[in-house]
Amino acid sequence: MSRIDEIQQLMESLGPASPAVSQVTQVGDDVWAVGLADDGLVYLEWDPERDRLVLTSNVGRPRDSDREKLYEAMLGYNALWRDTGGVQMAVAAGEALQSYALAAAGLELDVLQATLEDFAGKARIWKNLMQNGVGAGADVRLTPMGVRV
Repeated sequence: MSRIDEIQQLMESLGPASPAVSQVTQVGDDVWAVGLADDGLVYLEWDPERDRLVLTSNVGRPRDSDREKLYEAMLGYNALWRDTGGVQMAVAAGEALQSYALAAAGLELDVLQATLEDFAGKARIWKNLMQNGVGAGADVRLTPMGVRV
C-alpha cells in the first residue's frame, strides 16, 4: 500500500474513531479538512517530499491594539520548539496560523488522534487571545504548556 493510501485510510477512520472530530472532508488529492466538535478546523496536508502530514489551523487576526504583543509572543513561542513539540506560529495575509509537521511513516490512528487533540488545544488558546485580546497593560508570557496573559 502506498503512503497516500495509508494516509487516506487513516483519514477515513479518524472521524468514526474520534469523538472530538465532527467531520473529515478531503478537499484536494492530499489535503483534508478536519472539523472539530468545538467548531475548530484543522487542515492536514501530506508533504510527499518530506513524508509528513502538516497540520495547519487559522487562529485569527489579532486586534490592532494587540498585534505587536501577540506577534512577539508568536516569535517567542517558535523559539520554544522543545517545549511546544515543534508547533509553530506564522502570519499570512494578517491572519495568525498554527502549524505542525507530523512524520507520516508508520503513523497510527491513536497517534494521529492524540496529536490532533493536542494541536487543537493549543489552537484554542491562540484563538482566544486573537479574539479577546490581551487587555491594556497585559503581559503575554510564554510557558512550556502555552501562553499566559
